[in-house]
Amino acid sequence: MATGGLDYHVRLWDFHGMNRNMNSFRIVEPFTGNAIRNLSFNTTGSHLMIINGNKQITFLDRDGARCLLTVKGYMYVKDLNLTKGHTNTINDGQFHPLNHNELASASADGSIRLWDI
Repeated sequence: MATGGLDYHVRLWDFHGMNRNMNSFRIVEPFTGNAIRNLSFNTTGSHLMIINGNKQITFLDRDGARCLLTVKGYMYVKDLNLTKGHTNTINDGQFHPLNHNELASASADGSIRLWDI
């Protein structure tokens, strides 16, 4: 399980390996100074998507190591079809329920992007 919030940290929990202290086994701060807005595992549990109000989505593996980062869009391009990433903060994102490598993200730039990781 993964949790995140206003303290800028993502905590990864393993309930089978937990001791009496009930501590998370890993604490990660994906970006300095950004609160975590959304966390989501893909259907296989191999990738954790982290959305924290940045222009990019960060992906961690199940052990907490950063493995992927989406591209940042070029903010001076008026036509969003001509840039490959979001040009404003990302508000939400979800993995595809059947294909574990695809996801959609929604941004304050008014676009929804489909990604294949």
